[in-house]
Amino acid sequence: MLFYRLDYRLASAIRTVGLILIDFSVVTNRHHPATSGRGLLVAVLLVVCNIAWGVWTVTPMREDRISADVYVLAVAGAALLGAAPNSAASAFVFVAVVAASLRVELDRALVLVALAALALGVATLIYNNSALGLLAYTLGFAAATL
Repeated sequence: MLFYRLDYRLASAIRTVGLILIDFSVVTNRHHPATSGRGLLVAVLLVVCNIAWGVWTVTPMREDRISADVYVLAVAGAALLGAAPNSAASAFVFVAVVAASLRVELDRALVLVALAALALGVATLIYNNSALGLLAYTLGFAAATL
């Protein structure tokens, strides 16, 4: 992994820029944050993802376990991807999956992939999104874990 051994300040700056770009894609999406309905869910999930991303950015990497912020980032990111399907919200899940695969063995990291796929599946059912998209993202999550 190219960024795995970067200086803490540089890695934090790159992570912050990434978060800004993801947020921009969600805010400018057709299903953007709002005060009611689907937009409210997008707003809440975006805040949860931002908090989890912030915790992931500032806390040191724990080599032996997957921390709660990574689980939250994966599940909330997958739900956000279902609620705002044409955004870059999938990046939240991909970051969580790669972070988990760097920290623990494959069998333990695949639990996170399964949780993310489940959250995306539920959101796909609720918002009548494409089953093909669900399959493609789930395969992508699994491939990123390897």
